[in-house]
Amino acid sequence: MPELDLYPPAPDDVPANLTRPSSAYRMRAVTVLASLFVFLFVYLSFIVLLAWGFWALVQNPPYIPKGIGAYYIIFGYVAILAALGMLVVFLVKGLFKRQRTDLSRDIRLERNEQPELFRFIDRLCEETSAPKPAGIYLSTDVNATVIVNTSLINLVMPPQKQLRIGAGLVNAVNLREFKATLAHEFGHFSQKKTLSIHTYVYVANRVLRDVVYARDTWDDWLDRWCGMDIRVSFPAWVLRGVVWVLRGLLGLVFKGINLLHLSLRRQMEFNADDVAVSVAGSDAVATLLCRIEFADQCQELTAHDLRTAAVHGLYSRDVLYHQDRAAAHLRAVNRKPEMGIPPTPPTQVFDPNDTSTGSVIWDSHPTNHDREANAKRYYLPTPPDDRTPWLLFRDMDFLRVKLSESFYLNSIGKPVAGVWSAPEYVQAFIDAERAVVGFDPKYHGLFDDRLLRLPNLDSVPTPDLERDIVDRLAAFFTTYPPADLVDQMRAHHQRREEAKVLEGYRSGNAVLKGHSFPFRGRQAAKKEIPKLLKDVSREMEADQARFADWDQAMGVAHYQAGYLLDPSRGGDLGYRYAFQMSLQSWINILNRQQDSIQATLEWASDGELTEEELSKALESLRTAGSKYADCLAKTEMMLCPEMSNIEYGQRVAGLIRPDNWTPPQFGGDDASLTAAIQHLIIDYQTTLHGLRRLFFKGLVSILTRQEQIATDFTATVSKTRAAE
Repeated sequence: MPELDLYPPAPDDVPANLTRPSSAYRMRAVTVLASLFVFLFVYLSFIVLLAWGFWALVQNPPYIPKGIGAYYIIFGYVAILAALGMLVVFLVKGLFKRQRTDLSRDIRLERNEQPELFRFIDRLCEETSAPKPAGIYLSTDVNATVIVNTSLINLVMPPQKQLRIGAGLVNAVNLREFKATLAHEFGHFSQKKTLSIHTYVYVANRVLRDVVYARDTWDDWLDRWCGMDIRVSFPAWVLRGVVWVLRGLLGLVFKGINLLHLSLRRQMEFNADDVAVSVAGSDAVATLLCRIEFADQCQELTAHDLRTAAVHGLYSRDVLYHQDRAAAHLRAVNRKPEMGIPPTPPTQVFDPNDTSTGSVIWDSHPTNHDREANAKRYYLPTPPDDRTPWLLFRDMDFLRVKLSESFYLNSIGKPVAGVWSAPEYVQAFIDAERAVVGFDPKYHGLFDDRLLRLPNLDSVPTPDLERDIVDRLAAFFTTYPPADLVDQMRAHHQRREEAKVLEGYRSGNAVLKGHSFPFRGRQAAKKEIPKLLKDVSREMEADQARFADWDQAMGVAHYQAGYLLDPSRGGDLGYRYAFQMSLQSWINILNRQQDSIQATLEWASDGELTEEELSKALESLRTAGSKYADCLAKTEMMLCPEMSNIEYGQRVAGLIRPDNWTPPQFGGDDASLTAAIQHLIIDYQTTLHGLRRLFFKGLVSILTRQEQIATDFTATVSKTRAAE
């Protein structure tokens, strides 16, 4: 049987200039590159000047008189030499710092184990004139990226490149789209003459960013020196001030240079897309973006579901199995059977008004519509190829287990090898969870994505069986939910969408094409955006106030009716209200802290923290750690009411606390700081996931009990009146 050809052919008649950047673009790239090398020259000049000063002091020691003053002169001289020497070391060490991406949790693929995949990548590298990756890794992400570990030597020698392939991506795209994805990444580092300038700009930018911003044990040593007695540490404080000023000045210059670099990013992405088009065709770029957007949603839902199952000791040995089921679930709940499936080529995929930039696979990119338009400016059709890229991989059973190990290590922070459950069994648990975490359609989204305002029953009087109270409650149950709820919720959801669009235009995250846009049946001018956003926000505040009034009335009526039926039913409902509001409070607190942690991680990952910013970041992280520890301590005393898959009396902390949790320690160097932040983020994700799960399950149980109370109360009243 002949060997199956798993390499989709390139389109015919590819224009010779398709992947050739314009002369204006190349000139801007050369300008950025030249400015980076000027920056490096200035930096080296600082080193030479300081080294010369150090040597001059060594060669010309001060005159040391006799007497007690000699000790002060000697001490001051040595201290100045030490500080000056440390300053030289500070500048020199930055030139040799290497930026490395941790691949230890990914699966390294070997040529002898995956020959088809390596042959595919070899052919693609040859076709795009890109260097072969030094290593190929498989992760659980929905992306593919070329990872470059850089140092100063890479300004004159090309750095080694590692290819990371996300299994979530492989699971979502077809073979031609997979080829387009890798070609886009290789396009950033193609050795074609027209694109080599970008490679130098990219590497130089990464290296010099590390020179200015990276922190390590040197900074820790300086911190320890500053912590000593002031008589010993005063040179360290002077040195710290000098370093702060020096970093600030170099940082300002470097940021100025990067403003030039930002102007190139958009075109760089178009150029990389052109490389993808040249080998995979015009349609593959657009259909790929469509599939990845949906795959991201599936991945997020899968992670949520599997973390829930992990709380109950269920660990699936095949995370990809659940991604497929998540896709079916999302299509069903959204009533969109074609969700995430692009139209048949050459149909346009993205609307001109679409301002999204796709998934995390490509950050800071042009809009999806613009990328599709760029890919189709020379329309190059190719025959369809709906085969799965998994055909390139061998020993899938082994890879599925290894991917599951990687997922749980990254998601819940601990290895779980050897305690696997069958994916079908875990999915059955997930399906059962989904069945109870859903609201009756009659509420039309009333309880979706908003804060509850349930009543504090301490201020609610205990009801009696007086006729007017019974009549009032009976009347309430005939009018709740309001008859026009569907219209009110439709209008509210429309306002939310309008606010999202207007905020996108205001912030610049969404691209406004032209000077006007459609708004409520008319064309609104760009200058109206602030006023319109304010008006819509005011309308949404009025909606929230109305919803809060409904929550209060709903809670009081059902509590009093339940109490009249049986005091224990009223008491149970009151306990659930209080439990629900406590959960909501902690969710809000941790959400705010998580946003702060995520921002700090982005800073730390970029390595662009000044001394002052680092101090504020550490303070913010310690606050987040303290809030988190406080949450675990307080929820240790909270007992759950009975809910699906949760017994009465279980402690909340036991359902939301990561296994073997220890408070993170925030060091001053880049590696330990980033690791501590990632550790804290996993803790927050685990705990917030648990709190949200309890919140939604609790709300469903409240609504279910309220509906039963209303039914029983109405029936009792009708029976009583009939007997009268």
